[in-house]
Amino acid sequence: MVNKGGDRVFGIDLIRVLATFFVVIVHAYTQNGWSGSFVYLGKKMLIGNFVISLSITAVPLFMMTTGYFLSKKGYSYKHLKTIPSLIFAVVSTSLLAGFVLKKFSFIDYGNDFVYRILTFQQNPYSWYIAIYIGTLFLVPFLNTLWANLNKKQHRILILTLLLLVGFSFLDYKNPLFTLWNPVYPFLYYFLGAYISKYQPKLKYTPILLLIAVVVTRALISIKIPIGGSTAKSLTENWGMLMSRYSVFTVIAAVCIFLILYQKETKFKFLRDAVRFVGERSLYIFLSSYIFDVCLIYRWKIMPDWPNLALFIPIISIVVFTLSLVLGSILKIIYDIIAKSVTTEIVPVIKSLARKRKSSF
Repeated sequence: MVNKGGDRVFGIDLIRVLATFFVVIVHAYTQNGWSGSFVYLGKKMLIGNFVISLSITAVPLFMMTTGYFLSKKGYSYKHLKTIPSLIFAVVSTSLLAGFVLKKFSFIDYGNDFVYRILTFQQNPYSWYIAIYIGTLFLVPFLNTLWANLNKKQHRILILTLLLLVGFSFLDYKNPLFTLWNPVYPFLYYFLGAYISKYQPKLKYTPILLLIAVVVTRALISIKIPIGGSTAKSLTENWGMLMSRYSVFTVIAAVCIFLILYQKETKFKFLRDAVRFVGERSLYIFLSSYIFDVCLIYRWKIMPDWPNLALFIPIISIVVFTLSLVLGSILKIIYDIIAKSVTTEIVPVIKSLARKRKSSF
């Protein structure tokens, strides 16, 4: 599982790459008015619903990779070293997003601009980074809990979290189903931790189950026109059914993870390419907002539904590629800054501290 050239896991990097592309697809659909359900307008719309039903696993896959790796950490905060890079990614993409919004005369937040950056609002895609940073601070405590449970208790913990958050679509007005939804990141963290610890090997089951879940959710989210302009569906809670914490999403995310996490390749160029993109996944994630603004809002190159359902995967490739280029540039800038701080500023501070200490 470990690449010969380092400590990167090819399968996990592959999951990161896929999750990043899924992020781009989900945003392209939702920003063009796609909700959890649609009135059936032909095969194109149905195919689009298959795509969104699969792509909604993007954030859950990221969260599971966090649990996969960080659940092995002891009681330490060394993993917090990644936070400066995350903050830089949020601030830099937020600044660029603010410039784009103002340049194209969409929105000028004026005096609220700095506040919106600090509160992860200027780049609306940065909400995940806020959750991720909070999770990083909780990792030692989550791992302490995990380490003191046996396999049976691990399963009970995961099942309990699933029951608390996975069935909101049954009754979104019932507090029993909705008040616990915010804890869904812990469900995915512990799912990643479980896979990391027990390394389950399932050959065909995840593939068959993934197909069944995606097709089922896509089909039951169709609203059938009945008598003119009215449309009926099996349930009205589609926002919950297509949510990141729906039981359908949980099962789909776990299946994708199990299919890919142990994958290997003998082709070095493929390992290097996947590693390159995987290392920049969050930069791509955040940068994609800027190109969504340009391509979707400014230039309005999208066709109308239902043709849009098939066009979005194509434009998503364009957005992903542009975001990879921008994200790579931003990461290079951060690496230069980080190296300067480490090699020049930090030694000076340590030297001043030693001199101050010796003077007493």
